Amino acid sequence: MELLKLVIVDDEPILLQGLLDTYDWESMGFEVVGSAKSGVQALEVIRREQPHVVLTDIRMKQMTGLMVMEEIQKEQISCLFVVLSAYRDFEYAKHACDLGAYAYLLKPIDDEQLRSTMTGAYNTCIKQLRSEEKIRKLGNKLLLKDDDSFLQGRNTKNMFRI
Repeated sequence: MELLKLVIVDDEPILLQGLLDTYDWESMGFEVVGSAKSGVQALEVIRREQPHVVLTDIRMKQMTGLMVMEEIQKEQISCLFVVLSAYRDFEYAKHACDLGAYAYLLKPIDDEQLRSTMTGAYNTCIKQLRSEEKIRKLGNKLLLKDDDSFLQGRNTKNMFRI
């Protein structure tokens, strides 16, 4: 199984450590490449690690998970966000969805729901990676083909030059 990069963000140290230690992320297809205790720190880690998935708390001091999502979108860094919240506030959920969150999970986290969500996020990322790879290969073939045609066309012109 190809491991994808995961960053975990929560401003509560005990909860962050629990997320890091409690779950077998590798069995879900992820390698935890970083963690952050604040939104500001999350931005640094996400920029540096370029993860496939970010699991973030929604409500944090100074910079919320939603603000992190907005900034990452502005910077056009491509990753999925799974948002965690202790609040059943519809506005938070709506805003997270508007920003393209893959999922919105309530704390305390249901283990099976988390596993199911992360499996879905993994599959979505893998499909995207495969699709990008196909497009890249097709683009390379087209460039090679176009390059051959261009060379042939240029050589043909030179043949008729007097």
